[in-house]
Amino acid sequence: MKDERNYGVDVLRILSMLMIVILHILGIGGILDACEPLSFKYATAWFLEAACYCSVNCYALISGYVGISASYKYSNIVLLWLRVVFYTLSITVLFGIFMPGTVGKTIVLRSLFPVMKSPYWYFTAYFCLFLFIPVLNQAINSMSKAQMKAVVMAAIFVISVLQTIFGDVFGTSEGSSALWLIVLYVIGAYIRKFDAMKNMTTGKALIGYLIATFLSWGYKLVADAAPQFGGEDSRFGSFIAAYSDRLIRFISPTMLASAVFLLIAFRKVKLFPGAKKFIAFVSPMSFSVYLIHAHPLIWRNFMKSRFEAFSLLSTPALVIAVLGTALAIFGGCCACDIVRISLFKKIRLRQRLEELEKKYIGELW
Repeated sequence: MKDERNYGVDVLRILSMLMIVILHILGIGGILDACEPLSFKYATAWFLEAACYCSVNCYALISGYVGISASYKYSNIVLLWLRVVFYTLSITVLFGIFMPGTVGKTIVLRSLFPVMKSPYWYFTAYFCLFLFIPVLNQAINSMSKAQMKAVVMAAIFVISVLQTIFGDVFGTSEGSSALWLIVLYVIGAYIRKFDAMKNMTTGKALIGYLIATFLSWGYKLVADAAPQFGGEDSRFGSFIAAYSDRLIRFISPTMLASAVFLLIAFRKVKLFPGAKKFIAFVSPMSFSVYLIHAHPLIWRNFMKSRFEAFSLLSTPALVIAVLGTALAIFGGCCACDIVRISLFKKIRLRQRLEELEKKYIGELW
């Protein structure tokens, strides 16, 4: 394994967060519900949804891809926890000042306990994953390629394939759990350690991503239209329609494949020096974009059903509006995060946490 920074993976981290913002604009923003079912505009909106839904999987795969060769430090999770607290508290305070009627006791409580009462499911699940990373890394580094492949294939079959077919078995049918993040971490680590699919070109990987996306999207549209196949009283059609979102969820095999293909594609991307500096500057801000725009108060007051009007636009205009809004939200959140970064640097937070860890824990790992 090479230790130098892979800027292509950093690009994927940024792209993944941008895709997450698009998902929120389409979903909580009200566009998917506002589009007329089975219309061309409806199909387009759901294609964007299918194309972006693998983004969370990408983020978790990157954790394993990077984490298998990175130094394990408790200070890292403490620093991330403090970043979450910074935004949960600061945003809550700002709403308390400018929109006092929107802040209740529950919001304040959730701000003070960002793991147990976190409004961010991914952070809670990742916090749990982080505790097991030393065990995972020790196990992965001690296994042969054949052993790791067996573990990965079994996990994919049981957690992804079986639950997609039979529904919730392990409480992870939607994938928003620590167990699913652990599976993705192991897959990402396997890809890094054994250079999996090393002969696959970027072009072929992107084609694989598009095929997986079209399968998820195509099944969604066919399932939605199923009741029309046998008339309004068709039991078969109604049964199929009830499972129309089965492939557009984190654990589905097609969404997992989409994320893996994107990781394979971007890990080989080469950038010129100027682009590397920009990517290195923006990439660490990506998680803050999630923390800011998905804060419950912002979610409720500025995101929920705010983009329904986009459904009234022409289809090309709808796509442009969604992408443009996502870029604006991403850029605005990054601008806000510059303040947080400057503050953390000024008080030397990372260095202080690392010094405390070295003093009280030492080089444990």
